[in-house]
Amino acid sequence: MTAPQSPPAQGSAGPAGPAHRWRKPGKTWVALLVLLLACVLYWAQLLHEQSEQLLYAQAQTRLRAAQLSRAMATLVSTQVAGLDYLARTLAQVEGEPDPGHARRMQAVSSAMQSFPEGSLVQIAVADAVGQVVYSTQSQGAPNPAVSIADREHFRVHTRGAPLPCSSAIRYWAASRGVGPCSSPTP
Repeated sequence: MTAPQSPPAQGSAGPAGPAHRWRKPGKTWVALLVLLLACVLYWAQLLHEQSEQLLYAQAQTRLRAAQLSRAMATLVSTQVAGLDYLARTLAQVEGEPDPGHARRMQAVSSAMQSFPEGSLVQIAVADAVGQVVYSTQSQGAPNPAVSIADREHFRVHTRGAPLPCSSAIRYWAASRGVGPCSSPTP
């Protein structure tokens, strides 16, 4: 009679022992590969979302730049139209008798108040040869006399430009850059 075989004790190296040891590392490697794949997919999703956000931010930047450009063009157009109206008004005042220059002073005062603060640095009136006969800086004719005959914005009137503005210059009285504009009297 033979004795019944008992199951192998744990930890003994039976036929199932070595296969059992290799199954656990195999499961670990599969789990690590699945985890690595999940990380790669997550990283790819993050990169995709980041590139979409970048494209959206670029589109919004272009949109805001276009809107700002249109707003600035409207503002400048309005300012230039106001300057043209001011120049025509001053030209009309200069063409009429005004012994005490009261009408000129009133027109200049009204203009200085109607434009945003700081947008008009100076209003000057020059005669046909470029001699300044009135300036808001001196509240009358400047002393010593000032001529703008050599300035680009004055010389261009010989070519018939309606409201020329020259390149920005640094104006000593304002301590900042200004864009001189002028308009001829009819």
